[in-house]
Amino acid sequence: MLSSHLRSTLDTIEATRILHRQLYVAWSTDWLMKTIDFNSPNLASRAEQMSQDELDRLPFGVILLDRESSVVFYSKTEGRLSGYAPRSPLGQNFYDVAPSMDTDAFRGRITKAMEENGKVDLEIGWYGDYTATDRDLRIRVQSSRNGGVWIFIDRDEPQ
Repeated sequence: MLSSHLRSTLDTIEATRILHRQLYVAWSTDWLMKTIDFNSPNLASRAEQMSQDELDRLPFGVILLDRESSVVFYSKTEGRLSGYAPRSPLGQNFYDVAPSMDTDAFRGRITKAMEENGKVDLEIGWYGDYTATDRDLRIRVQSSRNGGVWIFIDRDEPQ
């Protein structure tokens, strides 16, 4: 059995370890928000250097599609802000999950950019979200290394 002094010392060490972890998470989240910004011209290349956990902590939604438009990554932030969570669209065709975006104004622009330039770098204004039809969305679409596209979604507060 441990002495009360030793137990107290171990409890203090554990409390200090927990505090350091909390401070590190707060610092790294703050640092992350300062190093990647929705307006960064190289948003996709910066996203590709981040872990899934880091992408999940961004203040805007992040979706990665493969060449066939299947959802490869769907950030927790996107699920929460769009109202799609707790469902998971992973492996599904994006346009089946978001049929309102299966239009010339969205999908057509991505296809056209890919055909004309071999890459995508678009900013698209959109109105309406999965659960909030009165929400303005600012969407950035950029090519990914896997031949698909990254979709970044910044939202105004619902009206």
